[in-house]
Amino acid sequence: MNLDLEPWLLFPLALVLFLMALPILSRRLKGKVTYTTTGELNILQAQGKPVVIIDIRQVKDFAQGHIEGAVNIQIGPLKEKIEKGDPEFEDLKNQRVIIVCRSDLDSIAAVKLLETAGFTNVSVLQGGFLRWKRDRLPVTKD
Repeated sequence: MNLDLEPWLLFPLALVLFLMALPILSRRLKGKVTYTTTGELNILQAQGKPVVIIDIRQVKDFAQGHIEGAVNIQIGPLKEKIEKGDPEFEDLKNQRVIIVCRSDLDSIAAVKLLETAGFTNVSVLQGGFLRWKRDRLPVTKD
């Protein structure tokens, strides 16, 4: 069997493979972080365990639906609060904090920011809000 592929056909194939690998590469380049699964977070909430959920999505996305108990703070204001030494955030340094974004890629930067600021128990919601919705877990608009 002779597979004579035209060279121009290889570019789209390479592009598709690169795009498929991009989320994995992005996670590795941004560094190692701890992940919390949607099931773990759901159990923590059901058991009434203390957990701080920070949703870093845009205000309009947050308003369309979010995890119950989540607070909406985008990455810019989050960074400002940490840099100013906001007392509200100082109190959270030893609590369990879970960062939520759309798919989990943007959360990695927020986790790194918090870890650098001295937070000891911070993680990314694996799969982000998209996974939470796909797993049919409760969403609120309050």
